[in-house]
Formats: sequence, C-alpha cells, structure tokens
Amino acid sequence: MTGKKTVWILAMLIVIQAIGIVVYGKAPLPFEDVSYQDENREAIAYVYQKNIMKGMSDTLFSSETAMTKAMLAEALYRIEGSPKPEETIAVEDAGAGHPYENAVQWILSEGIETLYGGMFFYPDEPLTREKTVQFIFAYISWKYGEAEGRADLSVYEDADQISEDAKDAMAWAVDARLMQGDDAHCLNPREEITREQAAILLMRLHMRTESE
Repeated sequence: MTGKKTVWILAMLIVIQAIGIVVYGKAPLPFEDVSYQDENREAIAYVYQKNIMKGMSDTLFSSETAMTKAMLAEALYRIEGSPKPEETIAVEDAGAGHPYENAVQWILSEGIETLYGGMFFYPDEPLTREKTVQFIFAYISWKYGEAEGRADLSVYEDADQISEDAKDAMAWAVDARLMQGDDAHCLNPREEITREQAAILLMRLHMRTESE
C-alpha cells in the first residue's frame, strides 16, 4: 500500500511539474542572468516565448540594459509577425546589414515612426519611459485607427515632468494599464526604461491586443 501511494505521489509530482512548465513564470529560460527568484521573470519568459524579445546573446537577457529605439521597433515588428516592409526607405544609420534593418524599414514604411532630418533613425538611442509610450501609442493608433481611453495624470506626483508632446500617449498608457506609477505614486517619465521594464510593458500590450 505504501509503495502504491509513493508511486501515485511521484506520478502527481511529474504531472504538476509538466503543467508548471507552461506557466511563463516557471518556464525554463536559456538566460544565465534571469533566475527563478527574479521579480519580473514571468514578463521576460512571456516575451521570449512569444518571440517578441530575444536575449542580447544566447545566454544573457541583460535585464538592466537600456531599451533602445531599434529594440522596441523589433519587438513591435515581431508582434505583427515580422511582415515584409512595403517599401525600402533610405536610412543613414540603420540601412542594409543593420541587425534591425527589417524592423526599422517596416516601422518607417507604415508611418509609425519618421526619420530625423529625413535621414536618421537613431537606432541605438536609449528610450525613456515617456518615449517608449509614445512609440507604442503611435503603433496602436496605426493598428486600430485610434487609441481610446485617457487617464487623469494629475493624480501622479511628477505629472509636471511629462513632456507636453507625451501627455496624450502617457494618459492612454496609464488608462490601458500598460504604464503604472511606482510606490511613491510617480510615473518617472524621463527615466530610461530597461529591457526588463520594457518586457513588462510589452507583455501587457500583447495580452491586450490578443484579447481584442
């Protein structure tokens, strides 16, 4: 009887473990710098398994590295299924051979972003939280024609730090629950966003767009 009970318990443990693997927070990852104890592991696992973001190398996700403009373009491009750009646009700093060439071409050809001075994309520019939101807001407006819903930003302690041209996008992102304030009730709009923080935002965005 004891032997049968032991076998049954072991079998149940195997089943539970198998079920746990499909849960993003518990799924195995190839990144040495993302542990099971990491607070935002679920978001990193989600964007990795959904092929939205990849590591900076085969073994490193580089959670604390700044998210760049090209990285975000690539993530949105992947969410859309990596479509072939409809036209080729001359880009001085992200042209042929650039690792994010296709994503940049697609973003530009769809009018989601534009070039500076008609020539430069600035692919390596680190994004702030408000610039990330503006980029995603432009993507959502392209995808759905408009982005509905606006939150009252005046309830945040640093609302006056939000750039004038980013207020509408930030109000939408807060209302859509993509962007949240910290424990001090601040949005930190001008703070650089890390890859880990971007993964959280992109997970929320993907879940939202998949449900619509």
